[in-house]
Amino acid sequence: MTKRKRSKLTSSTRYKLKAFRVYATGVPEELAKEAADAQTIAWRIGSSPYMNLRDKMMKTDAFRKIPVALRGLYLAYCNEVMSRAITRKIEDTNDIIKKWIKLGLDENILRDLAKELGAKLTTETSKTA
Repeated sequence: MTKRKRSKLTSSTRYKLKAFRVYATGVPEELAKEAADAQTIAWRIGSSPYMNLRDKMMKTDAFRKIPVALRGLYLAYCNEVMSRAITRKIEDTNDIIKKWIKLGLDENILRDLAKELGAKLTTETSKTA
């Protein structure tokens, strides 16, 4: 599991200084400052879409219904939906839901999380799984 990024009061400033030192070698100062600013802004936004997904899911009402011990499984489900159904579009969301129901997760919560992610769902029920 990756270590969660911790930001202190001076983290952004120290990161900007490091970026400036990297870009300042043999380049005009204004250009190095501009590049360091752009890199610092990108760093503040977030490290990856999956980290942003995790933060977004933690704030949803559907996620608050989940027992704490099972939240890791539901986050893994969200990662799979984002990766396979939304980004790469190689698998249908309903097929992913069926897979996770077989692993013992609640279908209603899975569907709520998929809606929060913006995945396309059909109305078929997966009681036959």
